[in-house]
Amino acid sequence: MARSQRPPAPRRGVTLVELLVALVVAAVGLLALSGSGTQSWRRRREADAAIHATALARLRVERLAASCATSTASIAHPDGLAAWWRGARAGGALLIEAGVSWPTTRGRDSVALHGSRWCAP
Repeated sequence: MARSQRPPAPRRGVTLVELLVALVVAAVGLLALSGSGTQSWRRRREADAAIHATALARLRVERLAASCATSTASIAHPDGLAAWWRGARAGGALLIEAGVSWPTTRGRDSVALHGSRWCAP
């Protein structure tokens, strides 16, 4: 009597090599995520500084325009911001300039605002 040959049963589970490859792929993915998270945090911090600097310059322009006073000054803030402003008369107009610079990872960045207002002589 001849024995019937059965095909071998498929193996179940994963091999050690497959497991190691999966772990390496997962580790590379996690490292990429952590790197992009750090970069996005740094960019957000720089964007927050730009928003703060712009608000500071706008506030200075508004104060000079409200007072119609001529003034020139600069100030350094403890967080690395450096602000300057100038209000000068040109006839009956007050010409206003204000700017702020702040540190970034690539050096310094800055914003400058210019405006004018009619002020009675």
